[in-house]
Amino acid sequence: MENVRDDPPVNTFTAFVEGQIIARGSLAEVARLAHGYEGGQPNVLDDANGRTIDLDLRGSADEAVARVSSPPKAPKLGRGRPSVPTQ
Repeated sequence: MENVRDDPPVNTFTAFVEGQIIARGSLAEVARLAHGYEGGQPNVLDDANGRTIDLDLRGSADEAVARVSSPPKAPKLGRGRPSVPTQ
């Protein structure tokens, strides 16, 4: 029998400063730990694909976590199809 899990996979991220790992976990956890780190600006990588993630660490740690925890805003769509002039 297979071991099947219904939990969705959790993306993990790792923050580095000068080659040293300073945080690893969910993006919210990494943002909170990176915010409190005073040794320089951290580089954050998505562990699944190696992409660099830009974290906005301005303000308090709670504000930084809120920015990464909120879903991205959907682009604003126009009014729709333009009308065709008639004579």
